[in-house]
Amino acid sequence: MKSNDSIIFRNGLTMGGIVLLALLSMISSVFIAESSKGDAAALNLAGSLRMQSYRIATRLQDSRDTDTHHAENVAREIDQFERRLDHLWQTGA
Repeated sequence: MKSNDSIIFRNGLTMGGIVLLALLSMISSVFIAESSKGDAAALNLAGSLRMQSYRIATRLQDSRDTDTHHAENVAREIDQFERRLDHLWQTGA
């Protein structure tokens, strides 16, 4: 009986192939996770900017506030929006 025909040798080759595929899968998963890490941060920041723009619009439409208080709230919201937007431009994420 040849060693190439033995069941143990064929099972060993099969297990080696499975291990190789598993390693390739793990390496590609790590690569994909690392390459998409900044995308999630950018999406979160974009969502927070969108919500802040809704708050600014709400403050502008809110007529219950006094003029001074209303102007302070709008100015504060706009300032926070601009700081977050500047952070987005500076970091790229």
